[in-house]
Amino acid sequence: MPSLTKLQKKEQLDEILADLEELKASGKCENRYALEENIKFFRALYTFPKFVRWLFRERTSIEGSRLLELSDFHLRGGKWERILQQDLLEIEQWKFPDLLKQIRTTLIEKINGDLSNGRLVLVNAGCGAMEIERQVISTLALTSNNGRPISFIGIDNSAESLVAAKNNLESVGVKAQYIDSLDSNFIKKEKACSSEEKTRVFLYRGSALSLEKYFESNSIDILFHSKFKHHLSFGEKDVFDAQAETVAKTVVEYDNLNGWFMLFVPIRSQWTQPVLMNGAIFSCLRDPKRQEVENTKESCYSYKFSVDSYVRVFKRENNALPPYLRKIIKAGITAPSGENSQPWKVRVLDDVTLEVMNVSDRDLSLYNINGWASAFSQGAFCENMVIAAACYGYKTEISEFPESSKRDLVSRVTFKKEASVSGDMSLYGAIYSRATNRKSYESKCDDGLRAFVKDESFFQNTSLHFVEDQGSKNRVAILASQGEKVLLENVSVHDFFFKHVSWTNKQDSLTRSGFFVKTFELPKPAEFMFKMVSKWNRLEKMNKTGMVSKKVTEANAEVYRTCGCVGAVVLPRHNAPSFFELGRNFQRFWLNATRLGLFIQPLAGALFLALRVKNDQNNPLSEEHRKLLLETYEGFREVFTLKAGQEIGFLFRIGYAKPPSAVSRRYYIESVIERV
Repeated sequence: MPSLTKLQKKEQLDEILADLEELKASGKCENRYALEENIKFFRALYTFPKFVRWLFRERTSIEGSRLLELSDFHLRGGKWERILQQDLLEIEQWKFPDLLKQIRTTLIEKINGDLSNGRLVLVNAGCGAMEIERQVISTLALTSNNGRPISFIGIDNSAESLVAAKNNLESVGVKAQYIDSLDSNFIKKEKACSSEEKTRVFLYRGSALSLEKYFESNSIDILFHSKFKHHLSFGEKDVFDAQAETVAKTVVEYDNLNGWFMLFVPIRSQWTQPVLMNGAIFSCLRDPKRQEVENTKESCYSYKFSVDSYVRVFKRENNALPPYLRKIIKAGITAPSGENSQPWKVRVLDDVTLEVMNVSDRDLSLYNINGWASAFSQGAFCENMVIAAACYGYKTEISEFPESSKRDLVSRVTFKKEASVSGDMSLYGAIYSRATNRKSYESKCDDGLRAFVKDESFFQNTSLHFVEDQGSKNRVAILASQGEKVLLENVSVHDFFFKHVSWTNKQDSLTRSGFFVKTFELPKPAEFMFKMVSKWNRLEKMNKTGMVSKKVTEANAEVYRTCGCVGAVVLPRHNAPSFFELGRNFQRFWLNATRLGLFIQPLAGALFLALRVKNDQNNPLSEEHRKLLLETYEGFREVFTLKAGQEIGFLFRIGYAKPPSAVSRRYYIESVIERV
């Protein structure tokens, strides 16, 4: 990997930027965001001071889930891919730091631990130059297990990668064969092969997202992939995992972690290789952080972490849920809920039928009048499953509140495989990137935002009213902030709320419900005060000054008014079925907003407290607060010009903003599922 001279580096940067600008001018690039970020990056590489500015200013606002690397644009007949493959291959072959040690040792352990007879079949999805195979083959040749017949199959959609793989393997005397087709018959023949060749390698050009087209269920001994999944969208990752878990007995996943280590190492070692530096740093920005991997752990996987990477291994279990069904339920779990209470349980009746149950003791707050807030959340849960199921080729049928005698049975859900069903992968991906954002938003309401909120297709049997003038936004902000006034002046509302706050990352990782304090986006002084008022006896004394609730209410209103517009979803009536349908409609609306780069914060606290007052005369609120909340509800009706027979079901603000600092965790899937 020879270093480029300053002149050579400048010439390469000029050439790369010319290619990117030409692609931009052609209008043929669908991912304009990724294209613009690549242009900014390569412009910064001309001088070190420019790069430092990029590192500390531009990089911090990059959305890794929307990013692509230079090699992903397939420019100049694959020239940049070839350069990247060559440079990466050389780094992976270094004895120090031995980058592939984690996955190499894991694969050898799995191979040596396989006690079955006959030839083993290993598949590398997104195989690249197959340096892993070269190292595994070389290591096995030096061990007592070198007599075990093994067939390796490398799948990659890049012709340049397969050429690099063939040349790399032949450098150690291993012949690799190109194959034109890959299906279950090929695997059966290979497993039955009695060739004297102990190690056979095949190269297939195709999509690694089509595993179920190539292989039958449980037909592959070990399927593995290295630094591959960060190239996929959120939805594609789940679809890929489900397919891998279906076709393979064991799945080994290896990837880097997003962290400072992987950002600064390339600066030190790759400053004179722009293509490699782009691949290394942009890969890091697309990689998951360790906390993200920890947050999404599944019991069917084992995990090993190092400073900059991780390996996780799937082992097929008896009587396990079908992978697609587990992924569908997992998507449901990410739905929003009041206080992040997650008031649901899933009863799995069979491989295609389940029941969503209400867990009433998870949300006993005053906000949850008649279970309406829970019904809203459970509707969002089901909508997530509908979107996910379509990406696996399943049509979803939902029967809402099917048995009146079973109060906690919210819906019965059936999945039916249909060839005509095609899912929206980007919408599926938005399920995992959607989050409540409590930061200040930009105040602009541009044509894109305005057209989005005017789209009536999202809401069935409901309607969306919105206001964008600053006067109306100010009034809604003041009205919505009355919920915080009540919270800080009523012991029942106060104690329930703060009971659901996690104060440390460790506490939040253990409870996996409620609010993590960092999601409130509080500056340090405000976070300290927030902790101070969490104890009622302390707050009660402070309230005698009359300043605490006043200051907090004003501060929250100041944040609420910063947005593109404020919306109210209007219902014909308030009841559980209406809120369930509203939850489904609003979740699809929120997911579509997410993939457009918009953020949303629900402003429903004061609204649901007002509904409590309107529908429950025995509530523990003072007369002053009851009057205030009823006036607040009428104020909302006035702002959004509601007519007789129209009721507000939900309120929110929407706009452009920086991503949230933290997101709420969810229960592990095992604690949500009940097998019948």
